[in-house]
Amino acid sequence: MDARRDDEEAAAAPLLAAPAPRSHAADVHVLSAAFVCLFSAYSAAQNLQSTVNDVRAPP
Repeated sequence: MDARRDDEEAAAAPLLAAPAPRSHAADVHVLSAAFVCLFSAYSAAQNLQSTVNDVRAPP
């Protein structure tokens, strides 16, 4: 039984190894796109608010 367990552990060893280091370029692109979308939405809402709440001087 111990021999079988050793074989299973040896087979699983490559799966438990640390993954190769990856580039963070994809993460930067996703964060950049999210920032652009968020900033665009904020800008549009700000423009809409200034149009609706048009303050005019009393005559």
